[in-house]
Amino acid sequence: MLSERTKLVIILLVTLAYRATNNMLQTSVPLYAKYVLGQSDFTVSVIVALANISAILSLLYLGYSSMRVGKSIFLSLAFTCVCLPLFLVTWNVVSLALVNLFVTFWIGTLMPLLLATVVLVSGPLFRERNLTIFYAVLSLSLVLGPIYQGAVLAATNDNLISSMLCFAPLVAAAAVLFLPLLRSEGKLEVAGQKVGILFVRDPRYWMGILAFESFNLPFIAIATFGGIFAKNSYGASYGVIETLFTAFFFTSLIVRIILVRFPSRNEPIMLLSFLVMGIGLLMWAFSSSFWDLTLSLVLLGSAHGSTYPIATRHIADSVSREKTVGAFTVCLLIDDAVSLAGAPLLGLIAELFGLSSLFLTLEVPVLGIGLGYTVMMRRALTQNIGG
Repeated sequence: MLSERTKLVIILLVTLAYRATNNMLQTSVPLYAKYVLGQSDFTVSVIVALANISAILSLLYLGYSSMRVGKSIFLSLAFTCVCLPLFLVTWNVVSLALVNLFVTFWIGTLMPLLLATVVLVSGPLFRERNLTIFYAVLSLSLVLGPIYQGAVLAATNDNLISSMLCFAPLVAAAAVLFLPLLRSEGKLEVAGQKVGILFVRDPRYWMGILAFESFNLPFIAIATFGGIFAKNSYGASYGVIETLFTAFFFTSLIVRIILVRFPSRNEPIMLLSFLVMGIGLLMWAFSSSFWDLTLSLVLLGSAHGSTYPIATRHIADSVSREKTVGAFTVCLLIDDAVSLAGAPLLGLIAELFGLSSLFLTLEVPVLGIGLGYTVMMRRALTQNIGG
């Protein structure tokens, strides 16, 4: 029987491979569509939106499936590994969109499942700490992934498709690594029933949703158009673009490591993140050099580092263990639905007004969500005082 610590280590290593691969899809597919297939910014955003449809379908499938959590994780890893080599046959925008749909469907189930496994294998005293460590590992994967891909790009003379295919062995290794945990699943079952899609009234849950969504549109803009902006404005190569993303994610990692030491300071840190996010977007919109762009990404990386673990803490605190997968599934369904609507809109703004105007426009939803979070925070405090 595996110990709790061993299970957590396996989950974290699988998370490294999953998130590095998912980030590759989010950043490299737009670059491939734009510069290899010669598509417009709006077409690139449509490809991203179609991937979000696939992610929504995968979460709906997960929400109403009756499979065990461990088995679902293993199958998703296996099918992702099988689908990744299909990028070899993406000779036009239709084939690229279709392959991206297949890969996204299978990889799209992994985030709520992995989040749930961290909660399920953690004792009550260590849950918040382990969730923050989980997000620190996510950030680590987002640092190591671009470095790994950048090394492949350097070795293959900036061959983007080769660098994308090099993630298939990582996913295969994660599937093999997960087998011992699958065989001793134990606490990874969710009451032996369907996960279900649930609605939670607790204001802490909706604070978590708002915290998640606060960085949703900015992250879509960074992942989809950040590399295009750097290449168009400053002539950056694919390798330099990956280095730029590394600066963003390394800052996120540092912030998440710091947050491990402050597991209960959610609200003030979140409010500070809204402020930093707004400053970072302004700096990007008015950047006049590559270094301005890098500094804005560092600021945005710090906000990225704090928003998601705090959002997860709020959600985990608002539901029972049996409802963890369902709660995270609903959260990510909302996240993907916003992405589905937002990606084409962001692409249209970029096409009509330029990428600088796009990042300036993002100030509006960030401010609105920040106000909403403040209202829900006061409601939660009122309920606690009343209780």
